[in-house]
Amino acid sequence: MAPWSELPEDLLAQVFARIFFPAHRAYFQAVCRSWRSAARPPARQLPWIVFPHGGVMIPFNSAMHRAVSYPKAITSCIGMSPADRALHQFFSLPKTMTCFGSTDGWIAIDDRVGKMHRNYLLHNMFSGTTLCLPELDAAIGHVSKLFNIRKVLLRSTPDDVIAVMTNHCSCPIILTRIGKGVWLPKSYAASLVSIIDVAFLGDRLYGVTKDEDLVFLDMAFNDSGVPMVTGGNCVIGEGFDYDDYGDHDTKYDDLTKMTKKDMVPQEYQYIVVDKSMKNDIETMWYLLESRGKMLMVRRQVVSPSEFTHKVEVFEADMSAAMWVPVEAGLEDQALFISRRFSKSVSAAFSREIQKDAIYFADTEDVFDMRSQTVIAGQGDDFDDYNTYLRLSKSRELTWVFPPELVA
Repeated sequence: MAPWSELPEDLLAQVFARIFFPAHRAYFQAVCRSWRSAARPPARQLPWIVFPHGGVMIPFNSAMHRAVSYPKAITSCIGMSPADRALHQFFSLPKTMTCFGSTDGWIAIDDRVGKMHRNYLLHNMFSGTTLCLPELDAAIGHVSKLFNIRKVLLRSTPDDVIAVMTNHCSCPIILTRIGKGVWLPKSYAASLVSIIDVAFLGDRLYGVTKDEDLVFLDMAFNDSGVPMVTGGNCVIGEGFDYDDYGDHDTKYDDLTKMTKKDMVPQEYQYIVVDKSMKNDIETMWYLLESRGKMLMVRRQVVSPSEFTHKVEVFEADMSAAMWVPVEAGLEDQALFISRRFSKSVSAAFSREIQKDAIYFADTEDVFDMRSQTVIAGQGDDFDDYNTYLRLSKSRELTWVFPPELVA
């Protein structure tokens, strides 16, 4: 039998193209000179879909989604040494933990250590780094089982501003910085409750409402370096008014006594199409930055069938205070959309990512901006993915992005 060093270069190149973790690519290149020469720079791949239990779907052979197999009994890599962690890059979280958000390569984890007590973590799925969020633990670690975090968004790196959206009316938006502290609204935050999604444009934080108001949330830092929302004003639309100096009603502060009346409104809007057919149309809105511009995606999904019916993309013209329809394409970008995290990436040099396309994590369809058509996923490559969608809350899925897609 021929030695490993004499394997055909084209075969080695195909193997290397299917290695997703940077550490594993380094191991491949360290085998010998012939393996190193076959390790061509990987193509820009599709990002991964992460499930609440920590499992991921990874693109393979040009298919959009492919299930990763896990041992039935697997230990989380959180807390492991780097050497052990390398053997457990694909992991499912322990039963007490849930992935509830992401930004780029980081996932946010909720560890329910008691009936009403939670700890919060950030975990990088590529470097293996895990960071505790003690400031967030202190602020919202003792809560009712009804309490949920809707979104966690890093402005840049974990030591910078982190924006958190929750489902409680007293703290719909929270800001924190690791090692500095946490900010919560001092009033019942009625105006902040109307915000259904947030996104950073550079250093500035914006929110959008179901009325499609684009709101600039003015941030400042106190003497301890804690980020705060000091005001908010409509850049597009009207009717939003917020300052952080209103009366403080303490009866809403106890998060352990949360009831359904304390929940923020749903992030989507129902339209009943045909009562006899029991089909509704849900309108959803997503906010994200693309090439230095703020975009709003308005999407209609047929429920309960869960397929995309219509997609519209708008660019914020802040000088004219209006949303401008985007009809000519996305300038060779592709949008990856989920309720937990959305991102625009370049498709200019990718064989896997389709230009001017919008990928949705909660359904297997892709929207082509140029043809204005929805492309439904078909074939065996989607079987495991679709099975999971039928068994899980698909809105809880999120995207994570390999390092080469983040830059």
